[in-house]
Amino acid sequence: GQSAGSAPVRVATLLEPTAEAGGAGPSYAWRQSSRAVQCVVPVARGTRGRDVSVEITSTKLSVKVVNEAADDRVILDRAPLAKRVKPDASTWELVAEDDDEPPAIVITLDKLEPSFGPTEHWPSLVDGHGTIDRKGLAAILPETNLR
Repeated sequence: GQSAGSAPVRVATLLEPTAEAGGAGPSYAWRQSSRAVQCVVPVARGTRGRDVSVEITSTKLSVKVVNEAADDRVILDRAPLAKRVKPDASTWELVAEDDDEPPAIVITLDKLEPSFGPTEHWPSLVDGHGTIDRKGLAAILPETNLR
């Protein structure tokens, strides 16, 4: 319990980062390099590029799928990004499905400020969607599979 003279203590559980210095949020996974952050959103088979709406601002991300197979899903609605990005240099693509994997929306966000140390790397893709433990991350992250 709390006594009259003690202040409340906040406790947050940090998530174990993936091998690509990322994590997971509701309906998406994310990873990062020193210069970019990538968000991967699995979608229903049959989803086409025209069914997908992605809006990127320097501080927010919106992702929506509008088709019968997905039942008009809003994945992120003006979600606040953990840090700022370059919207004009950021891209998205619908990666085609194969026999083993369903299709996915892959969004690559160029970081406004590259991260060259564990405390500079993004703690999460979206504020409030879980924070990764950045202590063990390398100072410079590999650029593989990201810009």
